[in-house]
Amino acid sequence: ASTIDGFDVRRAYFGVSGQIAKYYDFKVVANFAEADNTSTAKSNQLDEAYFGINWWKQASFRFGQFKMPFSLEEQTSSRFIDFQERSMLNKMVPAKEIGAMVHGTPTTGVFYGLALSTGEGRSKVEGAADEGSDVIARVGANLAEIMGNTDNVYHVAVAGSWGDQSATLAAEANSESKGRTIFKQSTALKGQRDRLGVEGALAFGPIKLQAEWITNRYDFDNGKNADVDAWYAEALWLITGEKYADSYKGGKFDRIRPLNEFNPDGKGMGAWEIGLRYTDFDASDFKSKAIAFTGTEQAHSWTAGLKWIPTANTRFLLNYVNTD
Repeated sequence: ASTIDGFDVRRAYFGVSGQIAKYYDFKVVANFAEADNTSTAKSNQLDEAYFGINWWKQASFRFGQFKMPFSLEEQTSSRFIDFQERSMLNKMVPAKEIGAMVHGTPTTGVFYGLALSTGEGRSKVEGAADEGSDVIARVGANLAEIMGNTDNVYHVAVAGSWGDQSATLAAEANSESKGRTIFKQSTALKGQRDRLGVEGALAFGPIKLQAEWITNRYDFDNGKNADVDAWYAEALWLITGEKYADSYKGGKFDRIRPLNEFNPDGKGMGAWEIGLRYTDFDASDFKSKAIAFTGTEQAHSWTAGLKWIPTANTRFLLNYVNTD
């Protein structure tokens, strides 16, 4: 990773989205900040492109390239995540991939998603003709909504994925400072890749506690196998009194809307939030079983954050990250 001090455009999205005839929606987004100091091949990469059919809230359909149903942190848009970067476990989850999904809210407070994807990441099809697709599923509930409590969130969910890992993919993990790679399998190997995730969030008015644990199991065709495990726990406080429940819907958190938007005449100060997160990453199986990798097989990280939200569409974040 580069150690040069400087400036960077972390994300630069441009796209269109909308609804057609009440029951159909679409979205097409490109990310113009994808190029980095190792390659220009990712520049102007398609980020999302899907079409949705929403005849029933119990079962809607989506086709194209979109976020797979896995991980509370991943479901939350990068515009509204709690810190500048997602945690170290984020590289272990399926993110935006090509596929088809059925999802919905079968009853009050309960949500689910079931998808079939290439398992190859954004804008990538299967690496070989003999590879199957990934099955990805997530189901959960907001117990507070079931109880009729509109001030709090009691979120629990579990997710899993099952499928082949192609010879073009490798296990890896990123840090929480600009998402730099800290672990990567040196040689990609074909095999079976299974993922399991458990997540929970408790929000009591302006206080939120959130945690996730994820494990990836690799059974390679060369006879070797290895597990990668990671978890994080975080606590956040909206010190200006906004409720996290107002930003939660359908199994994810969205934008925070200030009770009083910032006004330079002094009549409003926007929303202010402080937060702390601890993350632990463990890929020691790769070392003990002599599966080649670069970087480190174990790491843990603390992230402290201060956030100012002057309006619902504007955020300023200051983060301090310490990783061992």
